Amino acid sequence: MNQPRQKICKALGQEGCYFLCIVHLAEGLISERIDAVQLYSVAIAAGLMEEDCFVNEPAKLLMMMVPGQWEMVKYGMDYVPKDGEHEITRYERTTTAGVLCHFVCTDRRGNVVYDPLGGSLCVQFGKPVSKRVFRKVA
Repeated sequence: MNQPRQKICKALGQEGCYFLCIVHLAEGLISERIDAVQLYSVAIAAGLMEEDCFVNEPAKLLMMMVPGQWEMVKYGMDYVPKDGEHEITRYERTTTAGVLCHFVCTDRRGNVVYDPLGGSLCVQFGKPVSKRVFRKVA
């Protein structure tokens, strides 16, 4: 698959928040910038993600960027991540158009540390509903 960069950027901007949060997490773990546009095509070709940015295999996507075995477990908002665990939080906001969702990177206290959209209305006016917690498997 060889999509034009503009189409990829549009997809990432509209629906790629979870994917971009995983990329941000990886960048922090390896202390390097990752080309998300290039990774988008690679992840789709590997079957880890759909063209609409739905991530099928979040732990395997992280493993493409960060060495080692990783797992992702979904928790409710009452879970407090332990040392070495990294969380991505799903927010939901109900509007007249329906329920909108958005993913952001949060610290272990639930504070937003990275919002791919920057100032998302879903985060400002919605509520956190669940966490995706990534941890290295021994």
